[in-house]
Order: sequence, then structure tokens, then C-alpha cells
Amino acid sequence: MGVAWEGGLLYESAMNAVPRTRDRSREFDIVLMGATGFTGRLVADYLVQNYLGGETGLRLALAGRNKEKLEGIANEIEAPQLPILICDSFDPESLDAIASRAEVVITTVGPYSKYGAELVGACVRNGTDYCDLTGETQFIGNMIDAYEEEAKRTGARIVHCCGYDSIPSDLGALVVQEAFKKQHGTYASQVKMAAVQMKGAFSGGTIASMLNMMDEIKENPGRQSSKEVK
Repeated sequence: MGVAWEGGLLYESAMNAVPRTRDRSREFDIVLMGATGFTGRLVADYLVQNYLGGETGLRLALAGRNKEKLEGIANEIEAPQLPILICDSFDPESLDAIASRAEVVITTVGPYSKYGAELVGACVRNGTDYCDLTGETQFIGNMIDAYEEEAKRTGARIVHCCGYDSIPSDLGALVVQEAFKKQHGTYASQVKMAAVQMKGAFSGGTIASMLNMMDEIKENPGRQSSKEVK
């Protein structure tokens, strides 16, 4: 059954249809693609600083095309021991090799409409959970049409929009509702969010994704998934 919430999508099969148990039987807990980019490096550094080693024992690997650059990032974030996996966004065989070794693949490589489809396909084929940062609605629609049925069969959970587009509003609504219920005994009928002050600027990858999305909308303004999103 496809499950959706505002700002994100999740495809999940019934548990009795999942062909593998999520018991850390695969070589890596997380494979991160895109660590040489601005956002990917932030994700890599956060995972290393908070979850690598110790009691959690996160088994993390970095993946991408350029071994030297990835090794440089691993050294910069003080984790030179991280395994480096080589793959290409347009090479399904190399992506299958990555996905089959991971419990979860995280990718920050955009624009996703250009570089993301084959990786989603590899994760679906291998029953590997996946998340990204995309806000490209047409890409999401294309992935639903292409892979939802197979994801149901393999048990892959595909989660889009795990960036600023969705996380502050999703988690913010959760925190507000939990506090509201604790104080009033029931949930609020609605939660409104407003961003009144922000720091920083768009990364180069975000700008590239926005430009690519506008180009795709111009080419196909009526594009949306043929599946009903509930």
C-alpha cells in the first residue's frame, strides 16, 4: 500500500510481503551518495560525529564516482576509515552493487530528475530503503509510476523530500500536536507554520534542481503521477 503525507512519499508493503528482515544482515547500515557536495558533506559529518562507532556502531560507507574526492571528504570529517564505494548515477549495474550491500541509501545528488531515477530503481529492485532531499514533484510522480508496484513486492521503502521542504513542517507539526494533546487532552484540528527568519542561502545543488524543475514544467506542464496519492 502506498502511504503519503504532505511533503513526502513512502511506499511500503505489508510486512509479510517483505522479502528480507531489517536485521542489519547487510554489510552497511547506510550508504551515502553525494558526500562531495555541500549538503552531502554536512550529512556525512553529522552521521560521523553522532552515530559512528560507540554504542550505535553505525556502519557507514560513502559512495560516488571519484574515489580521491570521497577519500578527501572522509579525511576532512576525521573518518578516514570509512569504506569508499564507486558507482555512477547512470550505471544500473554499479548502483545495484551499492544498493544490495546497504540497509538504507541516502542520496543528496541532484537535480534528481537528471541523476536520481536509476538509483531509485536499484533500491527498489534490491528491497533497499531509500531517502533523498528532492523537492522536484515531477520526479516524484515519475518514480511512483515507474516503481510503486515493484516496491510493494520487494518491500523497499522510498522516502522523498527529506530536506527543508518537509522536515521542519512534518516534525514541527508532530511536536506541536504532542504538546497540545498533553495540555488539552486532544489534538489540534490544524497546525499552521510560518518561517519568519532564516539564515544562509540556497546551495548550488538546490539552485540547479529548481532550474531543472522549471524546465521540466515548461516542457510538460500537466505532468503528475497517474497514481492517486492519499
